[in-house]
Amino acid sequence: MATLCNRLTKKLYLIGDSNTEKASFNNGFAAKLTEEYSRRLDVVNRGFSGYTTQHIRIMIPKLLKNDNPLIGCIHTAIILLSTNDSVDPELDKRAVDVNKSKENLEFIIKNLRDNGVLNIILLTPPPIDGEKWHDFMMETQNRPGSFSNKRVLNYVKMCRELAIEQQIHIIDLYDCIIKLENWKQYFYDGLHFSQSGNLLVFYKLKEVLDVLLANVVPAYPDWKDIDLNNPDISLG
Repeated sequence: MATLCNRLTKKLYLIGDSNTEKASFNNGFAAKLTEEYSRRLDVVNRGFSGYTTQHIRIMIPKLLKNDNPLIGCIHTAIILLSTNDSVDPELDKRAVDVNKSKENLEFIIKNLRDNGVLNIILLTPPPIDGEKWHDFMMETQNRPGSFSNKRVLNYVKMCRELAIEQQIHIIDLYDCIIKLENWKQYFYDGLHFSQSGNLLVFYKLKEVLDVLLANVVPAYPDWKDIDLNNPDISLG
């Protein structure tokens, strides 16, 4: 008989900031992942708007205790962090030094592995339309925007190095987006993904996930395959 964890649908575990939190709404990339892998994986979104790697480092042990009660129930984890770490420290107290950001990501990855997560996908921070974000912040909060590609690129490079060192999958969102002629259209306010931005992230993730999930089947059979004379055998 299958173990409880094997019988239950395993999880696709998203860890991130506002771009991850918002991805569950309005046809965002998390919503599209939920639809794409329905019955094969349960998408769990642990995106926290405004959070840095320092915040998630503190939270990750408790998050995993809650979300991974049986070792190995998370099939794949997706990490999209460090954007908020990159803010200008003179304008935003959340700033996290790039070396500390790397250390925090290493801690998060170790906790995932200690909880039986075999597949980890690290996404680099995407580029930022700093001028548009500044205008948005001045209009809505009457304060300057604190993001710039000059700063975020340091964290992108760190993520690239970290993925090699940790031997995990990486999706270079910065490179994928910045090279597009109309890249600024992928963000509705300069920082957060627009519909086209979410679609790009979804397809980039799908390329990797389709390989990782090649042998993952639904935990329970199609209704037509249930033995109606002995349903306990099919569903037990």
